[in-house]
Amino acid sequence: MDLFYIFKFNTSELELNNYNINLSISEARIKGNLISIGYNQLLHQIFKFKNINLDNNYIKNLYNARDDIKLKPDSIENRNQIQEIQNNIDKLLFIPEIINITSNNKKIYKYACKNGVEINGTRYKRFICGSGAARRNTATFIDEKIFLPIYNILMNGLSIKEINLSKFNAYFGLYSSAITKVTTPRICLISDSEAIIKNKKVDYIVDKIAIDKDDKSYEYRDVEERIIDFKSNEFDGAGLISPQMAEIWSRDLNLKYIPSQFIIRSSFIKGMVSVFDFHKFSEVIAEKDKIIDVYGKEWDIDKIDMILSVSQFKMWRFYQSWDEYVENCKKYEHIFGVSRYTPKIDNEYSLLNYQYIQVLDLDTEKINKLIQPTVDWIKKICSGDKLYTLLFLLGSCDVDDNVENILDRVGNDYVKALIYNDELYNDPYIRKKIYNSIERRIKDAKLGRLWVEGNYQIMVPDPFKQCEFAFGMDAKGLLKEGEYYSKFWIDRNKDKVCACRSPLTDPSEINILKVVSREELEDWYRYQSTGIIYNTYGLDTVIHADSDWDGDIIFTTCNEVFINSVYKDLNPVTYDKVSTEIQKLTFNNIIKADLQSFDCKVGQVTNKSTTFIAMRDGWRVESKEYEELTRRIKICRRYQGDAIDATKGIITKSFPKEWTKVKKGEEGDSEEVKKEKKFLRRVSCQKQPYFMIYLYNDLMKKFRIYRKKKENESKRQFKKKLDGILRIKNSKLIQEEIYFKMGYSLFSPILSNNSIMNIICRIIEKIDFDCKYKNEVKFNYSILINKNIKINKKKLNKIDDLFKEFNRGKNKIKNDRTLSEDEYNLKFDELILKIKEKSYLITSNISELANLCVIINYEKYKNSNKLFTWSIEKEGIISNIIINQQLVKYMPIIIKNKNEIENIRMGYCEFKTIGGFKNQKIINFEELEYYGGEYLGNHYKLRRINNGKTN
Repeated sequence: MDLFYIFKFNTSELELNNYNINLSISEARIKGNLISIGYNQLLHQIFKFKNINLDNNYIKNLYNARDDIKLKPDSIENRNQIQEIQNNIDKLLFIPEIINITSNNKKIYKYACKNGVEINGTRYKRFICGSGAARRNTATFIDEKIFLPIYNILMNGLSIKEINLSKFNAYFGLYSSAITKVTTPRICLISDSEAIIKNKKVDYIVDKIAIDKDDKSYEYRDVEERIIDFKSNEFDGAGLISPQMAEIWSRDLNLKYIPSQFIIRSSFIKGMVSVFDFHKFSEVIAEKDKIIDVYGKEWDIDKIDMILSVSQFKMWRFYQSWDEYVENCKKYEHIFGVSRYTPKIDNEYSLLNYQYIQVLDLDTEKINKLIQPTVDWIKKICSGDKLYTLLFLLGSCDVDDNVENILDRVGNDYVKALIYNDELYNDPYIRKKIYNSIERRIKDAKLGRLWVEGNYQIMVPDPFKQCEFAFGMDAKGLLKEGEYYSKFWIDRNKDKVCACRSPLTDPSEINILKVVSREELEDWYRYQSTGIIYNTYGLDTVIHADSDWDGDIIFTTCNEVFINSVYKDLNPVTYDKVSTEIQKLTFNNIIKADLQSFDCKVGQVTNKSTTFIAMRDGWRVESKEYEELTRRIKICRRYQGDAIDATKGIITKSFPKEWTKVKKGEEGDSEEVKKEKKFLRRVSCQKQPYFMIYLYNDLMKKFRIYRKKKENESKRQFKKKLDGILRIKNSKLIQEEIYFKMGYSLFSPILSNNSIMNIICRIIEKIDFDCKYKNEVKFNYSILINKNIKINKKKLNKIDDLFKEFNRGKNKIKNDRTLSEDEYNLKFDELILKIKEKSYLITSNISELANLCVIINYEKYKNSNKLFTWSIEKEGIISNIIINQQLVKYMPIIIKNKNEIENIRMGYCEFKTIGGFKNQKIINFEELEYYGGEYLGNHYKLRRINNGKTN
């Protein structure tokens, strides 16, 4: 996807500069005010308005020209050319017509919207604030000179006076979604299929009114078990695309396969389309070649490439016909785009998250079984084995791949370097990168990011049933209630999987799916190689926290521990949904809608429910505390929905105060009141679970300060280490030590009980992974140097000065304790860009620049951190490594188990080639044994060279 660049400011910056800022692109890049955005419909219309024909090849040619000059010998002329080409690239990719404003102060944001802001002499006006942007408190402003013409173009012939403002923001905001342009299909728009699902037992969250002891009324929420009839939009957000059109889109997207599902965008159009042969359906099943759209017009099915439902076309009521809409699209030159599409092959293994784990019924034995594969995996990487390390860094490759293609896919330069020359496993910079990466994986494991067999796929409503509905038939579908189809799991002979969707609040939101396969399913769903196809008879969308079918992702796993630990027979949680009112479409009302949608609290609700779940693990199931915490967890499901609805402009309620703060006991309180207050304190959400110190740096810092304080107190009072008291049973402690231990837990900033996630975290903490990459080894840095380039002492001295400037800047940033993690990273990126720009004034040749950096960083200051060289001149380093590359290279690849041909399994093989890497194929596994291969149970490894030849 092409990336473009725009300015971004926060409201504090605007106020500080009196809403008038002047800065260049290079200054903005250094200061962190330049961000990248994908190509979208808004940019398309701006380019059209400016009569710019964006030629991708022209941009690529500029990059190639710049990079070619960097390979030429250094000269003042080449330095100037590089700067000139870079300026041209910046001009092409930089979009001065729009800027992004992030609100950290609603009052300032409101002022900026009403009065505009001035950047480099151009005045900007508030233009777009879609749902995703609103969750980040961000809106797009546009040059006021083109506001009206671009607005009229994007309105696509509509003149709307009244509308649901939050929905308008969401619909209009679709124009800023990143897309890849594809061929516009011929579409038939059909109505939504609404059905009543009867007699379903649910836990219903209701608002109630009660009277307190002072005869004052107050509102509260409660849970009631009810049997309800549920109104369902069976295909909300979903449509169908023909296999022929999907093939055209595959070519448009430069793919070598046809995706099963696409997430689409066009003028006021949003949703998911799955590949289904509705032409064959019309002939074989419907036995008619006509289809009627929502406006009542009859269409010839042979002239249709796509069937959309009105839930995907957000403004359908404002047009008289589909033809009117299409005519306006042609008039204003709107395009069709794909924002996301499904992969050719789904992952065999994926990472869990703590939300999915904490709601399971796990004991210590199950926990150990769940985490063991992840622990084993990390230990193998820590062992220093090159093949395991490369698999960890690179992932697996296909047997038919070649090294050149693999290198093109690699994002990290240091991983590329390892492929070219495995001596770089000894480079101190690379060893530290690998060590830090492993440390992150260990930290992730403490947070529940554990490997299990499974993956994330798109939820798809039965396309056969949608086709029946589209042709006016009695829609029954191919899947009965309780049945699901997944090609991925069928191929692995799995008929039962767990399904989870984030954010997950309550244990009832884990869904057990019965996967079925029949001949008719395999026939009609032949294009659904990925995706989980749902029947539309149950409450699956309710179980999955009110999901729909517009591209929502679901995680499924066949992990036995997972499946066997799901709480049985829980009612799904639901509640009355609130709708927003129709309002006048005015600028002032739009600003109000923005402000209502800002400050999304989804994360806060998730944290509260996580704390309640952790607290509940400390109480007996039959206790009053367990019952109350269970009630609150269910109610959190509604608060979670409220937080999402808040971005739609719906007024929502705050958490009850007694959930987080409990009134202290007062003189005159009755015994009943005292007892109630003590109970509320026991179930109040005032701390976060221990494991979350690895999620929030501030919480970790707070906990460390508290622990250090208590450590000192323990040594001073009892002459013992803190752990020497905390880990010993009370029966072996004196009374003062018991009181100290109780006080430690009571006043600790974190909840340290034996909740599921706290147990997992502590188990991982206690494991000694013994990472070999932590140790320094001898490294021959000459492989980083191009020996054909002589060293110029004057240039070397200038690089020496840059090295010192870099370290001064790095230390200044490191010692600034006021910076958050994001601010620290931003400041460091600014420093790198500043030093890099200066380095190209010393030499334009990347190999020479790399030589100079290496000699300073690896030779003159041999004990220094190697961040300078790899941050400033990665490009030149890779260029030099290619010159010094090994003839033998290693690749981890996917293989087929000969004993189970139909079951693709993970495996590894050492891969050796000679004479460079271009067009060298990975060795054929059928010939492995001939070349000395050995079968090791679930993988092959090449042990020796046959007849002295390298294969």
